[in-house]
Amino acid sequence: MNSMRGLNLSGNQLTGSIPSSIGELQSLTYLRLDNNKFNGSIPSSLGNLEMLQYLDLSQNILSGSIPVSLETLTYLDYFNVSFNELTGQIPDGGRFGNFTSELFIGNKGLCGASRFNVKVCKGHTPKSSRRNLLLRYILPPVALISLVAAVICLAASPDLNSSTDEHSILAIKSHISTSYPNNILATNWSQGTSFCTWIGVTCSRRRPRVTALNLFNMSLEGTIAKEIGNLSFLTYLNIRNNSFKGVIPYEIGNLRRLRVLEISYNQLSGEIPLSFELLTNLEFLSIQYNHLTGAIPWSIFNISSLQTIAFTGNQLYGALPNFMCYYLSKLEGLYLSYNQLSGNIPTNLSACSRLEIISLSYNNFIGAIPMQMENLSQLQKLYLGANKITGKFLDIIWK
Repeated sequence: MNSMRGLNLSGNQLTGSIPSSIGELQSLTYLRLDNNKFNGSIPSSLGNLEMLQYLDLSQNILSGSIPVSLETLTYLDYFNVSFNELTGQIPDGGRFGNFTSELFIGNKGLCGASRFNVKVCKGHTPKSSRRNLLLRYILPPVALISLVAAVICLAASPDLNSSTDEHSILAIKSHISTSYPNNILATNWSQGTSFCTWIGVTCSRRRPRVTALNLFNMSLEGTIAKEIGNLSFLTYLNIRNNSFKGVIPYEIGNLRRLRVLEISYNQLSGEIPLSFELLTNLEFLSIQYNHLTGAIPWSIFNISSLQTIAFTGNQLYGALPNFMCYYLSKLEGLYLSYNQLSGNIPTNLSACSRLEIISLSYNNFIGAIPMQMENLSQLQKLYLGANKITGKFLDIIWK
């Protein structure tokens, strides 16, 4: 996992010491181990992580001194070791000149410069205090992905034609009310002009059949009409960042050519339709930040074409199947944070050999992190914070 760039294990019940071999993760920029039960010293090998920007070791049982080697981390913008049992002098070189006192509180044995609000070290003359900088770290957004619609030119369907597409789009329009002043769909989506010229609609070059529908960020309100399932040539559907409510229609499962389904950042409710299992050409599936409930249909994990599964920010519950990666050899991103998922992390995750990002934070996962994950050689970001994971710090992280 030497290509790993982000690692979040915060808010669990991990024990043991932090291995010095963590310094071998040369690409790491983000590391959170806070709110666990780690003991022992802070490994000086952390100073080898030349790209590191964010390091949080707070609220553990760490002892010993803060390694002077951390002064060499020229990109370090955030460093927090508060509420441990650290002793000795706080380094004063490198980026430490920018850090504020609250990042070191709760360690009675620390000493150093007066700006850290700690006692002066014996035999040490404090340097002049420097101007404190307000540190601000913005977590890398999970799952900001830009995709281009793939337009497939196939033979016309024997039972559906272009008039069906027009009627379907008008039915979709009838379920939408726009809240912004121009009301562009009301004026643009109208009979008398070719529906292939309507805003957000893309048709095949060979025939007037809708292949892409892009209503991203149009301030739309309403529900998703079941007639959307009649757009049989659709390969790309994006209604992200609107205010659609109600349930996801079962009829979406009729879109057998669909490759991209992006319906995140709406107000959709209900459960994930079982008909999603019929979307056998799907590559990108994102339903993040809605109000969806229920268990994730296990049949979704049978769609072998999937490269991204993004369900972050819902109210999904239940366990993940241990076979979930049996068919997902192409999966690169798995985003399930901020739900109510439980049970063990599947050992079968190692079969998703192309995984680059795993985000499972803020759920109720238990048990240890599967050792089989050492096989994920492409993994760059691992977010497991705020679960109930137990065990010691993993040796597999840097194998």
